[in-house]
Amino acid sequence: MIDVLRGTFYSRFNIRPELRSIRDIAISGNGEPTSTNTFDRVIELIGHITDELELPGNIKPVLITNGSFMQRAVVQKGIIHLSELNGEIWFKLDSATNAGINTVNNTSMSINRVRRNLETAANLCPTWIQTCVFGMDGKPPVEAEQKAYIQFLASILAQGIRLMGVLLYGIARPSLQPEAPRLSRLSGEWLEQYAQKISKIGIKVKTSV
Repeated sequence: MIDVLRGTFYSRFNIRPELRSIRDIAISGNGEPTSTNTFDRVIELIGHITDELELPGNIKPVLITNGSFMQRAVVQKGIIHLSELNGEIWFKLDSATNAGINTVNNTSMSINRVRRNLETAANLCPTWIQTCVFGMDGKPPVEAEQKAYIQFLASILAQGIRLMGVLLYGIARPSLQPEAPRLSRLSGEWLEQYAQKISKIGIKVKTSV
């Protein structure tokens, strides 16, 4: 962080002048960040560092999570502090069916558990839904998957749980999953059309191809 703010980071990596700014502090990585037993202390440390470096208030910490450890007290404590730091959660949700979750995320976590975790997250901190959509075997998500996803979000909103919106994006880098040869990027037009379907339930949608 010091190197970015006061060092030669930007020049060493030839970062274009218009991109030389800190937009957020991402809490992410290769694995689930909330799996650490010291998650609350991690958030506390981020708060101390931002204070010491006197970072502008519009630079916020962003937790990118699948929500699988939301039931832990140490995680909830950290998320409450994250909210106090003007932070937000990007909650990963690529499918709203058990079969889809198993196929896309290679996990047996049920959609009911995902729902409980999402409710916990959204009640503790401003939360966005982060969703990756892609083609498989040359075809986009089937209509049943699309409907299940939209109905899931609609039911969350109907329950009075506030969501910031949906971050809808496509494949950004080569997949390392065994199914990688079957995957393909969807067109920007398809993403925009899907975004319009989602937004009809009264939720904000941001797209990124």
